[in-house]
Amino acid sequence: MRPRGPAGRYASWVRVGAFGSGGRGASGAGGWSHLGGPGLRRLRPWSHMTAIVFSPTVDRCVAGGANMTNHLDPEVPPSGPGCVECLASGGWWLHLRRCGECGHIGCCDNSPSQHATAHANSSGHPVIRSFEPGEDWFWNYRTNEYVEGPRLAPPQHHPLDQPVPGPAGRVPANWQELLVGS
Repeated sequence: MRPRGPAGRYASWVRVGAFGSGGRGASGAGGWSHLGGPGLRRLRPWSHMTAIVFSPTVDRCVAGGANMTNHLDPEVPPSGPGCVECLASGGWWLHLRRCGECGHIGCCDNSPSQHATAHANSSGHPVIRSFEPGEDWFWNYRTNEYVEGPRLAPPQHHPLDQPVPGPAGRVPANWQELLVGS
């Protein structure tokens, strides 16, 4: 199954690989990229991606035919193991998203509180990355499209023993009925 985007839509591109390395070796080479729309299934190795050229007039650039953003700080670690606001308020989430600029962890758009989108709107940080195991896609709220980005500071996902939905002990029995868009 392909990773889903912030609102549960299928990603228009994904990088497929070993979960621990995100499909890349220690050198950052290797792995695979799926580029194109939902009808295209063209996989290409990351090592064949072209050089990235930034433009001062736009907030993204083109890399091997896919959009890449400069709204990322790969050195910033995630804010914690779960949605910051849900943990503080006693709430729960379906999936987690990580801000590419400041590392804020928020809940997805299918979660009742949609904190990742709220953070993007209030902070002006438009790019998120999935914080789910096995997913490494980026989404730009400003352009409403999937974008490419670098490997971010670890950890790459929430703890493996954390349930989905989570956190443990806070998810109501009827959680599926409470999802946004269900």
